Amino acid sequence: MNTDTIAREQAMDPFEEPLEEKLILNDTYFAAARDSVTVDGMEFTFLKPPYMNFDDHIRTKRKLREAYSQHEFLLLYGYSGCGKTTVLTHFHEKYPDFVHLIPDFTSLSPAQMLVKMGDCIGLPLKQRSSEVFVLQDRLKARGGVMFLFDEVSLDDPGSFTKLELLRKIHMDTGAPICICGVPRLYRMLYDSRRYDKYCSIITRLDEHEMRGMRREDAGNYLGIVAEKENLRFTYPAQQALIRVALSTTTGGIHAFTTIIGRCITLARVMYYKAPGHTFPDNAQCVRPAVPGGKAYPGAELILTPPATPEPVLIDEGMVNTMLSEYKSHFPKELPKG
Repeated sequence: MNTDTIAREQAMDPFEEPLEEKLILNDTYFAAARDSVTVDGMEFTFLKPPYMNFDDHIRTKRKLREAYSQHEFLLLYGYSGCGKTTVLTHFHEKYPDFVHLIPDFTSLSPAQMLVKMGDCIGLPLKQRSSEVFVLQDRLKARGGVMFLFDEVSLDDPGSFTKLELLRKIHMDTGAPICICGVPRLYRMLYDSRRYDKYCSIITRLDEHEMRGMRREDAGNYLGIVAEKENLRFTYPAQQALIRVALSTTTGGIHAFTTIIGRCITLARVMYYKAPGHTFPDNAQCVRPAVPGGKAYPGAELILTPPATPEPVLIDEGMVNTMLSEYKSHFPKELPKG
């Protein structure tokens, strides 16, 4: 990269556009999810509502902007399912030239982490820890770069070495860095029994806790989805879904939106399969692609049921059924401690 390019990037303001301040749905109203719902032996794609901006997300995005402008070493933490990865992803996607997301911190060796950081800024590095000095020189010359590390934990043997490398990079270059994990990460870092080991890191950390959806947020979300997708939720179904959204153990935003999507698909399938109804011509029918020489073990066809001409009802029994399926289809390894 030549000096003119570096100077031009330093002069650019990555935050010319304001962050969204209203409670709105992000991106499209619905997007295809990663799984399917099977009804009477036939598979239907389930549609998953997107996340929305609500107070906790807006507050966190403001903190990330502050960390960028103040060149902070930030610890972002919150229970599994509160929306940490979603916020980091949105922040990276909004400012991809300046904010770089590395989602697999725990699985990387220290040398691999440095290589990934180099890849983010177009700097090829070799897999050895001494390359940190090459990386630091480029960051000092370039400036304006922030790194976000997701899924950070202290459980793998190289975690301390990686955090120490990040601390040194931050101190030497002033590059803002965010490490993100569950509350166990916070507790382990600030455990008084480990102070001697982590004191050089925690004395430079700023902290921000994510707390997830509020009851009001979940209720507003259900209202928006019901209007946009031609649904009706019974009151017990609403309360069951809100309990999922607010749960810090077996729920959270991922569970909340996934269960809503599965309920919507099931309700639509039941509507179109009822006597006197048929699937409309605009129902998308997909034959899954099979790599050459491979056998496909699933259904030959997967249907996507469109919105119904009249509202479909989602009741508590349907929510509870889909919650049980969620726990088996999307198992979570809950953090210890």
